[in-house]
Amino acid sequence: TRIRSAVWRDGHVLVGTMSNEIFEVDERTMTQRLIVQSHAGAEVWGLATHPNQALFVTGGDDRTVRVFKVSSRKPVMVRELEDAVRCVAYNHDGTQVAAGLSNGKMMILEPKKLEEICSRHTREQPLTDIKFSPNGRYVATTCLDGALDVYDSLVDFDLIGTASTRGGAGLTHFDWSADGMFIQTDNTLREHQYWDALSVLEKVDGEESLSRVEWATWTCVYGWSVMGLTPKFGEAVGINSCCRSNKGEVIAVANDFGLIRLFRFPAPYQGCKHKRYAGHSSLVTNCRFTFDDKYLISIGGTDRCIFQWEHIPD
Repeated sequence: TRIRSAVWRDGHVLVGTMSNEIFEVDERTMTQRLIVQSHAGAEVWGLATHPNQALFVTGGDDRTVRVFKVSSRKPVMVRELEDAVRCVAYNHDGTQVAAGLSNGKMMILEPKKLEEICSRHTREQPLTDIKFSPNGRYVATTCLDGALDVYDSLVDFDLIGTASTRGGAGLTHFDWSADGMFIQTDNTLREHQYWDALSVLEKVDGEESLSRVEWATWTCVYGWSVMGLTPKFGEAVGINSCCRSNKGEVIAVANDFGLIRLFRFPAPYQGCKHKRYAGHSSLVTNCRFTFDDKYLISIGGTDRCIFQWEHIPD
C-alpha cells in the first residue's frame, strides 16, 4: 500500500494511503492503529444491510466484498472475489450473502468469513441487482442484458426461471412482493414491469391487478408509489437508488449530484416535498436503511465514501 499523505502532531503521525486507509502511528512505540478503511481505486455500487443485526455489506469494482459493523464503522471482514462486485444481498436470516459480479456470475457466500458456498454463471454482462425472496427460498438477479433470473436455494441454487425485457432494455432494480409471489422491475427505458416470480412471466396488467400487493422492499425508482421522486416539471434523471424504510414511513433517494433526499412514503405525485442532505463529493450510487431504521447507509461511486446517517423521525 502506497502512502498518499502524512501529518505529524504530538508524537503521532496520521498516514493516508492510496487504498483509502488512514492509520495512526505512535512515534515512540512505532505501533499503528487502523482508523478508516474503505474500497479503493474504483467505483462502489453494492450495498445491503443485515436483516436483524447492525451490520452492512458492500461490494465494489475493486473486486472486494466488505462487511462493516455499524457501531464501530469499521470492516470486520474483507474478501476479494474474481471480478468487480456490482450488487450484494443478505438472505432473510443473515446466514447467506449473495454477490452479483460484472462478469455475470452470481456467488453465494457465508457471512462470517465470506467463503464461497456456490456460484452460478448464467450471464455474460454485469448483474445489476440481486435479492433473496422474503422467506429465503429463492434468489433473483437482474442483468444489464435485460434478463431476470430466479434460482432455488433448496436445490443447490439451480436456475428455475428466466425472462427478458422487451427491446433488450437492461434491468436495473427490482423488488419481491411480501408473499414472494411477484417481482417488480425497472429498466433502462424507464419502464416499470411486473412478473410472476415462479413462472417468470410478465404480468402486463400488473399496474392494476397488483395495486394492493404489499412489497417486501421498495428499491425501484419507478412506479406509482414513487412518482413524487420526479420534479414537478421535470423527468426522473440522475436517480441511482432508493430505499423505503422498514417501517414503510419514508423513502431515501441517492442521486448523481451527491445528495440524499428523504420523502414520505408513498410519494405518488410529482414534485413531492422532501428534505435534502449533502455530504458526498459526487454521485451517490446506493442507500439502505439498517434493520431498525436507526441509520441510513449511503455509498459514493467515485469518492468511495461510506456515510452513516442517523435517522431521526419527525
